[in-house]
Amino acid sequence: MFQHYKSEKRGDSPEQYNKLLADIPTWAKNRKISNWYLWDKNEMEFADHLSLNEYLKDTQKQTTFNEEAIKTSFLLGKFAFRNQDQIEDMEEFILDGIKQLLPLYEKIER
Repeated sequence: MFQHYKSEKRGDSPEQYNKLLADIPTWAKNRKISNWYLWDKNEMEFADHLSLNEYLKDTQKQTTFNEEAIKTSFLLGKFAFRNQDQIEDMEEFILDGIKQLLPLYEKIER
């Protein structure tokens, strides 16, 4: 999961982190995005999150989400649902998600 944590040790601010919303469409290109979701930091954990696919296809939803998310922060995560997804190797699924998020984390470091 990609999110901004509160910490005095971090070198970035929520504002810097939220600028990465503009990079999500480019980051998502050439990736299998069917298991990726976006949600606002204040959204309940078990609420229905916006799929990345829907976010990218619907400019109105993208605009609405971005306007809300920049008020606090956003999260980007990869999910597998028991009754929906057949994941043979959950460790690989998780590692793949972490590896795919690295380019976004690297942008924060710059």
